[in-house]
Amino acid sequence: MAFTGTLEDISCILAPPTYGLLLFIESRIGFQRLGGNGMSYFIDSSGRDSLELAPGARTRTFWGDQMLFSLVEVDANSGVPLHTHPHEQGGIIVEGELEMGINGEVKLLKPGDMYIIPGNVEHYAKAYMTKAVALDIFSPVREEFKY
Repeated sequence: MAFTGTLEDISCILAPPTYGLLLFIESRIGFQRLGGNGMSYFIDSSGRDSLELAPGARTRTFWGDQMLFSLVEVDANSGVPLHTHPHEQGGIIVEGELEMGINGEVKLLKPGDMYIIPGNVEHYAKAYMTKAVALDIFSPVREEFKY
C-alpha cells in the first residue's frame, strides 16, 4: 500500500536527523510543498506583509504556478498611476469605490463589479472619498510581486 500523506504526517514518528534527510531528499527531487509554492492551500491574508504599489496603494500577493492573487488596498484620494504589463489581469471590487480607466474607457466600480484587462493595455485605478479594496488575478504570475 502506497503512502498518500505528506512528509509532515510522518515527521512525528521520525527522529529529527531522519526527518531532515527526508527534507533534503524532497528538495533534490523537486517535491512540491503544500500549495505548490511553500504556501498552505488555505491562506490567512491578514498575516501577509504588504508591498507598496504607489503612495497610498499597496498589495498583498499569493501565488501558485500559473496565477497570482493580489489583494489591493487603495487609500482615499490615492491611486495606482497609468501603467501596462504583459500579464492578463482580472479583478473584482471587494470594498469601497474605485475609478478604473482601461484603454481610455473610464468607469466607477463598486463592490461586486469586475474587470478584465488584456496584457499590454494601459490602465489606472483611483479611490476618491473612501478606501477601496480589490482582488486582482494575474496570469502568468508576476514575478516582481513574489516577495
